[in-house]
Amino acid sequence: MGNESDNGNKKNEIKNGTGKEGTEPVQELSIDFRIPGYLQKDIRELVNGIRGKANNMECLLDELQGSINMAMVEAAITKEQAEILRTYYINGGIFGNVIPIRNGG
Repeated sequence: MGNESDNGNKKNEIKNGTGKEGTEPVQELSIDFRIPGYLQKDIRELVNGIRGKANNMECLLDELQGSINMAMVEAAITKEQAEILRTYYINGGIFGNVIPIRNGG
């Protein structure tokens, strides 16, 4: 019930290409671990899609989710690192809030 409203807010933030309060541009997460090139590519595409107000945000989110999962299965990142990336990019942390609307793993 609350997720429907939160989900709508997240979609508005994605559409606007802005962070919390609709004022800050979205940024890539600063991380202290290495990630595979394909994962970095999908992160950049999502961030650029948000900034450019792309119409295919669900596809970009799904691509990134798949890349995070693949990197974890390949042991390129740990489960904890995958969760950090999911929380930020998939569950709303990129907008300054976390919306638990997707399951990881």
